[in-house]
Parts: sequence; structure tokens; C-alpha cells
Amino acid sequence: MLTIRYHLVIILLCLGVLVCVSPVHATSLVKKTFMCLNCGHEYQDNAAASTNTYGGQDSEFRLYAVGTQPVAYFIHTCPNCGFPHESSLFRPATAQKEIKIDDKEKLKISNCLSAFCENNKVTPDSFTSCQKYEVLAEIHDLRGKPSLVIAEAYINAAWMADDHAHQEKIVIYRLKAVDYLNKALENKEIKADKVPIFTYLIGELYRRAGKFDQALEFFSRVKTDDPQLESLLKQQTELARKKDTAKSFIKFSPNLEK
Repeated sequence: MLTIRYHLVIILLCLGVLVCVSPVHATSLVKKTFMCLNCGHEYQDNAAASTNTYGGQDSEFRLYAVGTQPVAYFIHTCPNCGFPHESSLFRPATAQKEIKIDDKEKLKISNCLSAFCENNKVTPDSFTSCQKYEVLAEIHDLRGKPSLVIAEAYINAAWMADDHAHQEKIVIYRLKAVDYLNKALENKEIKADKVPIFTYLIGELYRRAGKFDQALEFFSRVKTDDPQLESLLKQQTELARKKDTAKSFIKFSPNLEK
């Protein structure tokens, strides 16, 4: 009888916590109206209004929410032409500035989007969340954006592929992200004190993609006296040696700003 009462108390406490916390901190979505800068089409899409980071952080530094994962709702593409909205194209610091695209650039963008749709046998109104980020990466590349920004879009595409178990895309997007992170390092887009953590990230992307020799090579290049990064490096190196591509979680949040 005491055991039953104990379990009832625990259940009620858990329910109480959920009732108190969920409405305030759960990921919530709102329908927002967007205007396409490329074709002028007005459309509505679900956007993340609030979220949380109670789900932890993995070894690629992705933050997880308890409940709906918000990453899919940070990007919005026009269902008429496929062009990403400016909130996806630019970081928050520049997102509020007036953005203009001339006719010559619009033609290049339209050709790029048409080729993407033809190659993937999709229409703009049917893009999956990982395809939206893939399109974003291609538009960034077309418009001459920094390699680090392009890599970020491909990493997000890989995370969306993870969520939907698109096994082939999981590898493709991570390897594309690696290519652009390497270019970012070569072009000195990353400050010297951040090089170790981005070198680690390249190794971890390789590990998750099943490229274990490359993963071990980049892990071996990391030179750091940060005990948290050293511990993470040791953990992921061991996984690479075991040829393990599994997601793993970490206990710290590194500063990845350039």
C-alpha cells in the first residue's frame, strides 16, 4: 500500500512539473507571413515562436529541445520558386537591413532553383526541411557568402536528415560541410583561438559520416589545453577507433562565434 502511494505521489509530481513547465518552455509554433525577395510571392509558414534547450547538446554542438525540435522551423522557402526568406539568408545582426536583389542576380538564383528542382525531382512547395537547408547552402554559395556560412547550412541540413532518417543524405551533407569548413580554415575565416574546436568539428562530422580514418586524422590535429575539449576529443577518438557513427552527448557549450 505504501509503495502504491509512493508511486502515485511520484506520478502526480511529474504531472505537476509537466503542467507547470510545458506551456512556458515548450517549442511553440506560429503561422507567419513572408514575402519572397526573388519572385515577390507572399506565403505563410510555421515559425518557431519559443523553444528550450532542455534536451541537451550533442557532439556536433546541436542543441535539443524537449518536445518539438525547432531547427526545421528556423528556415522558410518560397513555395512558388524555392528561394529562402531573408531571415534564413542572413544572421540576426543583418536580418533587419533592407535587402535588394537585382534582375541579373534573380536570373542566376532562378536558374539555380530550377536546376535543384529538376535534379531532385521536387517542386518548391514540396521541399523537405533538409532540402530547404540544402537550397540555402547553394544560394549562399551562388551569392559568394563565406565558406563558414555555407558549412553551417549543410550542417543544419544533416541534422534534418538525421531527424528523418535519410541515411544517404546524412553522409552527403556532412561531407559537404567538411569541404566548406576546410575552406573556411584555409581562408582564415576562423579566429586562431577557435581553430582547435572547428578542427575537432571536422573530425566529428567525418566520424558521423562513417569516414573513420579522416576523423582520426583531424582529431589528431587538435591542439588544445581546454580540459573539456580534451575530454570530448578523447571520447570521440575512441568511438572513431571502434568505427562507431552513433550520436553522443556532451556536457558543455563551446563558443563557436568567429
